[in-house]
Amino acid sequence: MGIGVAGSGLTRAITPLLGKAYNAVVQRTASPASTEINTANDIVQLARSEAGRESIAEQAAKIDPDVAKAADVTGIDINALTPGMRSGSTGIAQTEGVLSSTPGIVQDAHMKAFDEIKSKLNKNLEELGAESGTASEKSAAIKGRVISNLDEMREAEWKAWNNVRSTMPNQKMKMANANAVVQAENSAGVPLSSEMKQFVSAYKKGGITFDGMKAWRAKFSDAAEKYSRRGEANAARRAGEVRQAITQDMQKMAQQGGFLEDWTKANELSKARITAQKDAEAIFGRDLSNDALITKGVSALQSSSKKGLKDFHKIMKSVPKDEHEPTIASILQDAASQGVRGVNQKAREFHILLQYLHTKH
Repeated sequence: MGIGVAGSGLTRAITPLLGKAYNAVVQRTASPASTEINTANDIVQLARSEAGRESIAEQAAKIDPDVAKAADVTGIDINALTPGMRSGSTGIAQTEGVLSSTPGIVQDAHMKAFDEIKSKLNKNLEELGAESGTASEKSAAIKGRVISNLDEMREAEWKAWNNVRSTMPNQKMKMANANAVVQAENSAGVPLSSEMKQFVSAYKKGGITFDGMKAWRAKFSDAAEKYSRRGEANAARRAGEVRQAITQDMQKMAQQGGFLEDWTKANELSKARITAQKDAEAIFGRDLSNDALITKGVSALQSSSKKGLKDFHKIMKSVPKDEHEPTIASILQDAASQGVRGVNQKAREFHILLQYLHTKH
């Protein structure tokens, strides 16, 4: 039963339940126009007459079909939910939201409902791959698998490049494309970077081997990252252009030497590994030493009511697809384990994350 499976039964079922339950507290429902009692003010007006009070009681006793289905699938006791949570009535939900903000019977009922939802949700999340332990331990478990995958990618990349070296002829060639880019910058009056000056000096000495080209490409790749970290966008762009030109020179040499297919395979493996490395560094730090992924995910979720899901999406974009399910499940589980710091805040967090699961996976 995976969150990542399109059309997941659990996701489809649990979204209406928690969406309605938590939205009730923040005075929102999935279908505000589907009930006669639409606001808390409607409750106030209806409560003034016997017929109105009967109408309130009648609607409070209703059970929304989507909520009933979700409760059945997840094992949540629907009787533990409040009338505002299970009926689908916006007005009743709003009234409960107001009353639950202060100590009393309604707040107690809400806490009981949240505890029921949380306990059943945790059980389902464990089945969906949520890691055990603290937020740091959950992050460390996911990081361990990410690093293991990176090691496997490096090994495959190393073997592919060794194969290229064993098949390519021992010849030299000038990096004409890269030189053209550097000379164009020089002609435009752009001050050359230290890497470009070193390149010009090396180019004048004649052609270089394929491995030499690969080393120069790595040098300009590192330079592009260096300038990017410093906020020097133009310098980073220029270094990236030289790197791309060197790649073209390498491709030309591979084609002339008859090892283009092997070079293409090795090059693609390198690109995939570099991308995976950057993504890993984005969530675990440049030295892959921090275990804050889950904490960052929960924090992004908590701030989403004001900032939207931009930060949360950014985190998930860097997480390998194979790790999406345990990461999302672990974030949701950790958020739940923190308890209700504020009913409205928790409502917003869970509703947004469940929407993410429902629409993105």
